[in-house]
Amino acid sequence: MTNLSYRLLMAKKSSTLYPLSALRATVLHVQHLTKPNGAESAPLPDAIVNMVQALGYVQVDTLHVVNRAHDVTLWARFGSYDLDDFHKLIYRDGQRLLYEGWGHAASIIPLQHYRYHRWR
Repeated sequence: MTNLSYRLLMAKKSSTLYPLSALRATVLHVQHLTKPNGAESAPLPDAIVNMVQALGYVQVDTLHVVNRAHDVTLWARFGSYDLDDFHKLIYRDGQRLLYEGWGHAASIIPLQHYRYHRWR
């Protein structure tokens, strides 16, 4: 295949146009931001862990205007949630399913990913 035919083939494949509203809806859905805040009752600890796993991590930022970044991230998806449950999932032995570590920044990361982030 020549360079020109490859470029023409790729141009044909990438010419699909999607409505902006569909792209916005997809992004909101993937980020778990489609349900109205507080539409459901306060999440159980398992739901918090599942959300962090779905997102991959939640960035921690101690500077805040409204609240700390990880609190705002979870609040935007759940509405009210029990901060003590969240802290137990990170810091309490026997209940720990998340940990505070360093990805690209300080983050709350699922414990199952620890092996990828530990120092070697």
